[in-house]
Amino acid sequence: MAGCSVTMLTPNRTGEFGGRVLFLKPENRIKAITLTILGSISQLIITCILGFMGLIYFRLTSSLPLQKANLHWVFSEMTILLSMIVTVILIMLFFKVRKLGLMLSSISWFKNRVHFLHALNDFSNKDLLRLLFYSLLRYLVFILQFIWMLQLMQVNLNMLVGFWLVAVFYQIMALVPTIGFTELPVRATAGVIIFGLFSTNILGIQAATFAIWFINLVIPALMGGFFLMRVRLIN
Repeated sequence: MAGCSVTMLTPNRTGEFGGRVLFLKPENRIKAITLTILGSISQLIITCILGFMGLIYFRLTSSLPLQKANLHWVFSEMTILLSMIVTVILIMLFFKVRKLGLMLSSISWFKNRVHFLHALNDFSNKDLLRLLFYSLLRYLVFILQFIWMLQLMQVNLNMLVGFWLVAVFYQIMALVPTIGFTELPVRATAGVIIFGLFSTNILGIQAATFAIWFINLVIPALMGGFFLMRVRLIN
């Protein structure tokens, strides 16, 4: 929760580790930063893989509303190509992270500056795959949560179509630069652009987008702020 609080002040929630490490012993904080970043990359990979699969799904679908979607820039060949490139690069870096750490450690200039990368030496490919699996489970929770919220707001979508639309939505949100509360209008706009292709209930789309943002980010951030203040008072 403290991590969520700090991410509200950093671009694309990149500063999550800043809130987390405050609750660890000083000797573990550097290692925790490395592991938190690795976990974030794992989550981003899952988001990009499922988002890419969603784009492919809509390009291959032939029903009438989806034909209109295929003409939209979100589902264009250029977007799919960029999505594939980003996904492949992330996967390659993820599974070569140990070699990257060892390579940097062998360079004299980096040797004393990247000692925090030593934590990556403990990860085998099996461990990295397990990490991706846990990230997938977490991702599916968010997907189902969003679909149920859309249904609650009477945005009527086919379950399969809704799944892939949310996947594309999350990929766009992961790659578009945002910071703190500026993420809300970006989310609302992206939601209308994507879900609006299949539903005319614009108000319901915006309400669902706001609800997911508020439940998953704002509430934990407010609670995290309380814990951060408590740590500061104790210290």
